[in-house]
Amino acid sequence: MSLFNINDIGGTLQNVAKKSGELAHSAVKKSGELVEITKLNIKIKENETNIKKNFEEIGQLVFEQYKTSGIIPLEFKDHIYNIENKQSEIIEIRNNIEKIKKEKNIDSNENIFKETKFEIID
Repeated sequence: MSLFNINDIGGTLQNVAKKSGELAHSAVKKSGELVEITKLNIKIKENETNIKKNFEEIGQLVFEQYKTSGIIPLEFKDHIYNIENKQSEIIEIRNNIEKIKKEKNIDSNENIFKETKFEIID
């Protein structure tokens, strides 16, 4: 008794070919849908980035108005003080960096990796 019926092999191959074609068609359709969704997600991200940029510009304008007038709208007070504190912190950190460079005699243009030897490990 044979495991396969020789007469059914042709039909089986046709079914496999048909299913493969259907699968390929479905994959093409799905990839097209994914491309469309990806394009739409990119547009969303572009709009979100634009919105964030506009918020930042509004914040910058409010902050600069405060700097020139000294008047702080109450609802912005905490945010403006936070910005000023972070700006002071950045200045302090930069000063510390310069202090370390002077103590260690590091030129800001010097390549710190110049004297470092790297070993490649297999």
